[in-house]
Amino acid sequence: MRQKPRLSLKISRNESSLVESIENSGMGFWQWIVGSDVIEWSDQVYKLYDVKPKEFDCRYESYLKLIHPQDRNKISKTIENAFTKGKNYTIQHRLKLKNGKIKWIEGVGNIIKNTKGKVTKIAGIVRDITSEKKIESDRANWKNRFDLIAKSAGVVLYDYQIKSGKIQWSGESIETLGYTHKEMGNVDAWEKRIHPEDREQAIALLDKAMENVSRYDVSYRFKNKVGKYIHLHDRGFFLAGEDGKAQTMLGMMNDISDRLEAEGKFQKLISELTIGVLVYDANGKVIVTNNKAQEILNYHPFGLVGLALENKLMKEDGTRYQEKDLILQFSTRSKSKKKDIIVGIEHEQQKVKWIILQSQPLTDKQGKVNQLVVTLTDITENKKYQTDLIESEKRFRSLQEASFGGIGMHDKGIIIDCNQGLCEITGYSYNELIGMNGLNLIAEEYRSFVLERIVSGYEKPYDTEGIKKDGTRYFLEIRGKNTPYKGKEIRVTEFRDITERKKSEQKISEQNARLIAIAEDLKLKNDQLEEFTQIVSHNLRSPVGNIITLLEFIENSVTEAEKSEYLNLLKVSAEKIQSTLTELHEVLRIKQNTNIEKTNLSFFETLAATKLLLHTQIVQSNTIIEADFSACETIFYPKVYLDSIMLNLISNAIKYSKKNVPPIIRIKTEKKNGVCIMTCSDNGLGIDLEKNGQKLFKLHKTFHEHPESRGIGLFMIKNQIEAMGGSIKAESKVNNGTTFIVNFNEYNPT
Repeated sequence: MRQKPRLSLKISRNESSLVESIENSGMGFWQWIVGSDVIEWSDQVYKLYDVKPKEFDCRYESYLKLIHPQDRNKISKTIENAFTKGKNYTIQHRLKLKNGKIKWIEGVGNIIKNTKGKVTKIAGIVRDITSEKKIESDRANWKNRFDLIAKSAGVVLYDYQIKSGKIQWSGESIETLGYTHKEMGNVDAWEKRIHPEDREQAIALLDKAMENVSRYDVSYRFKNKVGKYIHLHDRGFFLAGEDGKAQTMLGMMNDISDRLEAEGKFQKLISELTIGVLVYDANGKVIVTNNKAQEILNYHPFGLVGLALENKLMKEDGTRYQEKDLILQFSTRSKSKKKDIIVGIEHEQQKVKWIILQSQPLTDKQGKVNQLVVTLTDITENKKYQTDLIESEKRFRSLQEASFGGIGMHDKGIIIDCNQGLCEITGYSYNELIGMNGLNLIAEEYRSFVLERIVSGYEKPYDTEGIKKDGTRYFLEIRGKNTPYKGKEIRVTEFRDITERKKSEQKISEQNARLIAIAEDLKLKNDQLEEFTQIVSHNLRSPVGNIITLLEFIENSVTEAEKSEYLNLLKVSAEKIQSTLTELHEVLRIKQNTNIEKTNLSFFETLAATKLLLHTQIVQSNTIIEADFSACETIFYPKVYLDSIMLNLISNAIKYSKKNVPPIIRIKTEKKNGVCIMTCSDNGLGIDLEKNGQKLFKLHKTFHEHPESRGIGLFMIKNQIEAMGGSIKAESKVNNGTTFIVNFNEYNPT
């Protein structure tokens, strides 16, 4: 005897009646006492979970093992949440039975608390919802099929949920009626648009079919959005729910207004049929025909009468039919093996016209075939299309193989075909590529970038990086296009190895950079030449003119004292000229000596040497110098130039500090695009750059009164920096300090 579950020992009499009622309805009852590791089940729960009481210890861990692995975490969290938060729950999950089948279970859990509000147990019911899940799945599948049918056949498909009164129309097919989904979203909106004279009869027929849960086929007039009545042919079937009553109505409707109009004309004039018609007698002779048959067969209608056409028709393999072959083939076929027959007939200029023949035998009262109605449909264009399609595929394959790049066709990323070029580019064989995820041919960091363009249908070429079978990376140009192929839409992608092109582009870019640098250098030299011209013109003209005047004074002087005074003035002017020429010579030497020896210099050591030279000034002015060279600690540069730059920037910051304000100088290096940049900031007097910015680095230009100001330092270091291909600029405001920015390699063409 199997062990009875312990549940019956722990429920009241009223609960026992409730459990019995639940069991009788096919559901199972369970409970879990707080503090116990045992879950108590009714008999029906064992049946639903496909386990025997002897084989199951009713422990929570054992229960979880019965749950489908993908649903266990969901179950655990739901039950834990019920205990901790005291909330009831309803959950659906799967069981994986011993036979490997999947069963869907819906479980309801109710929290039971004592008078103090403390959770004492959780009890609930479970039921099998596998069939309901199948209905949901079937409905989803039907909807997908309906959308496909509607789109291809031009019919209006719908899904009417009887209980809610809601109608769901497939795809865009409702536009056939001229309405939107919202305007026709319920049954009332549909019924009120049926013609008043047809409404009662149409609804009665549909109600009867719904009552019998059967198929229906009804026609009625329907008002479209522009107010015109069209004839609809509405047919479909009802699906029953668990109670056996109609639950869902699935149907299709199409506008048959044109067909009804054509049928009316047909009744008046049979010869206006849109298909060819031949009626054969028992001897295989044509007794009735129409104009379309004449057009297809290139005969006058009356010329076909009395003919046996078999010997004029050919089979698809090119052989001819013999007399009565075709009529016998039609008349002896059973309905279960009915198949269209394709025949050919020579047409103009020995071209073959291809025709589909369909037959319907007419029998007498004894069931003997005495006539045969055959319809003819010209499929020459379809045949030509099929031939062209085959040829097109051959041409496509030839173009694939002739392409200089790799071509791959993929369906949602999976490669379904490719050419030899793709094999050569990637290093994979054809068989290795087929079935591979095409994103694996792209370097990992670019895959999301490429996937985004695939999903968006991007059609312009773009560059990325590919990865070959051996792990080699290479520059890759991709261009893709969505296209129909064998009944579905795929993406055709062309791969081009552009590594050489990228190298060329890099060389061109480098050359352009050199040319730009040379152009900047030439511009700089022109500016310097103009500056030199101004210096010579301004700084030498005045002393030379003064010398000439003094010489005249000496010639005309009367006393020795007067002559001596003029000679002293003459000496001052000469010294001024000599000083200017010395300075110009030094600048020229700097500009011309671009090949001055360079060494690897430390900014810390250069600053230390500068502070030693300026020790007295630093101590007397209480100067604070802060330095941060962590971003760029060393530089390959001429030592004399770096010493000069550091010395002039720091000495100027001390020289032009505010009165009674200790100078604070901050020096820092950083790297931008691989180039070392140094900034030197102070809290001194500052400079009005709007007024004096153009003169800042000119020779003998000073902007503050100071006994040692000569206007040489900034002019000199600017020339030193530019001689090495760099640049210097300043940022400043009056009484708010100055920052000098030195780019050591901005214009250097190397």
